[in-house]
Amino acid sequence: MSALRHSSLSWVVATTHYKRETWAAENAVNQGFEIYLPKILQRRRGKRRPSYLIAIPVFPGYLFVRWRHNWHTLLNTFGVSSVLLQGESPHVIHDRVLRQLRSRENDKGFIDLPKPQPGVRVAIKRGAFRGQVGLYAGMQAADRKRVLLDILGRKTEVIVGADAVEMVPAA
Repeated sequence: MSALRHSSLSWVVATTHYKRETWAAENAVNQGFEIYLPKILQRRRGKRRPSYLIAIPVFPGYLFVRWRHNWHTLLNTFGVSSVLLQGESPHVIHDRVLRQLRSRENDKGFIDLPKPQPGVRVAIKRGAFRGQVGLYAGMQAADRKRVLLDILGRKTEVIVGADAVEMVPAA
């Protein structure tokens, strides 16, 4: 498939400098590229204020850029460190993938990630209970999740950070 044919349906993935996705996106737009930088809202606790929301990229360190035949100029964009390649050409992401991502955006333009329902199996990714699988039991204040673990033959509720669990696919 030629580069011109790709341009109407495909995107490439640029890697960005650490925590510079927005800056890289602005610079790519200034060079005439169409970009997509999906973001989510995440609650943070501050030292002086109780909590606040910040927008963070769904894929930290990455930026979707519309394919065009002179993608090499993207490599000279401030904030962009490289482009994901497949051989000597950029790895192509089809437009339908980005349409699926965009379909998860709420009315404010942020991605809504799926939230587990109580009773769903989850795996703990970090902390003292890393690697344990349990049942999601709900949310607690300050973005903490309650998980029921089977410890010493009985269900024990543990509290973990919201980003410390992931849903386990059904077997």
